[in-house]
Amino acid sequence: MLEQIPNGEPEDLVMLCACFNIRMIARLITAQYTEALAPSNLTPTQFSTLLALQTGGEMPITQLTAILVTDRTTLARNLKPLERDGLVEVTPGEHDKRVRQVAISAAGRQALATALPHWKQAQKDLQELAGEELWVALHRVAHRLHP
Repeated sequence: MLEQIPNGEPEDLVMLCACFNIRMIARLITAQYTEALAPSNLTPTQFSTLLALQTGGEMPITQLTAILVTDRTTLARNLKPLERDGLVEVTPGEHDKRVRQVAISAAGRQALATALPHWKQAQKDLQELAGEELWVALHRVAHRLHP
């Protein structure tokens, strides 16, 4: 594939640039989930955060950053509205008060349950749009890059 990279035209480079294409796909997919989740009043980022906490239980913020593949500053900014709305609880660690723990609240579990049918529909729509082969390949790439 690297042999195909032309020396000249920027348009050609854009078509072959993994970063450009993956970011474009991410924006398109995010827009679809944003629209689908709108009735639940959750953003895709909030949904993913609540889902990670529902699945993993209470955890240190550093663990949640690893799961969500984000940095502490971005996660702190994303947690603020969830904490404000009572969907998550952020508390000092039991053994080390410097470690902040985050957990989904009962209200967060309810918000996730409300959003789930909308998320399922978005998943179904995207799977149909992509087709089975591409859908499976997408998941393989994601799990190979972030095991």
